Amino acid sequence: MKHNCPKNTVKLRPLAVTGARFVVSFAVLAGALALTACATGDVPTPEEIKQDNTESRARQLVRVGDASRAGGDAASAMAFYQRASAKRPDWPEPYRRIAETALTIGLPQQAADAYARLTELAPEDTAGHLGLGRTLILLGRPADALKAFGAAKLIAPEDYRALNGLGIARDLMGEHAAAQALYREGIALAPDSISLKSNLGLSLALAGDFDNAIEVLGTAAKDASAGPRTRQNLALVYGLAGDKARAAAIGRLDLTEPQVQSNLKRYETLRNLTDKARARAVHTGQTPDG
Repeated sequence: MKHNCPKNTVKLRPLAVTGARFVVSFAVLAGALALTACATGDVPTPEEIKQDNTESRARQLVRVGDASRAGGDAASAMAFYQRASAKRPDWPEPYRRIAETALTIGLPQQAADAYARLTELAPEDTAGHLGLGRTLILLGRPADALKAFGAAKLIAPEDYRALNGLGIARDLMGEHAAAQALYREGIALAPDSISLKSNLGLSLALAGDFDNAIEVLGTAAKDASAGPRTRQNLALVYGLAGDKARAAAIGRLDLTEPQVQSNLKRYETLRNLTDKARARAVHTGQTPDG
């Protein structure tokens, strides 16, 4: 609703100057305030006030959810984020947090639903598409993950993470040559990425090219930024190749003896899986028996 300001309702008098002091009448001050009020434009409608309150409440719920998550209470955080999304269903941030929290508590389908909504509301959000792709990989839906990672690549062609995700999706579909080309394209963009080099080595192993897989992963494992995961991926490749002695020796660099023996049994199990099942186990840790 607008206020129509009456014309000439206040007559301004010249200011009287006495020495260095200005004497301002109350009427002049009131008139100035009235003119200022008119200059501000429209007065908010009840609907606008209600919307502002809703937005403020939604942001407050997200902040409380963030505090709960930081304190290790993921369940409470999820509840606050869901309340925020109900308050403001057109705001992307609650959905991002719902997705991230759902993944931490083992709810990948709920995470995928939240990421999908996030990408609808914010189609240029690269992180949203990447998150959706990774979640779809966990759900065993590599073809759908290809679309998500492809969308991320269109938005950010120089983001190597999209190429990494596309490569994993291709590996899970049994298309190892295509996967390796994507990993190599990513390495050209990010030559220091241990993740891309590791996945390239794993893809070569999945394709049965163990010599090149060992060379790629062996080099990556020597990198100063490489950690136990890269070394254990090398152990995995030796295990898939049937070289238990070397797999065990590398395993002992980071693991206890019972863990090493458990992994040797796992490698033997992986050798007997189908190509796609083995690829899923290698990239996600998921095996047909759970």
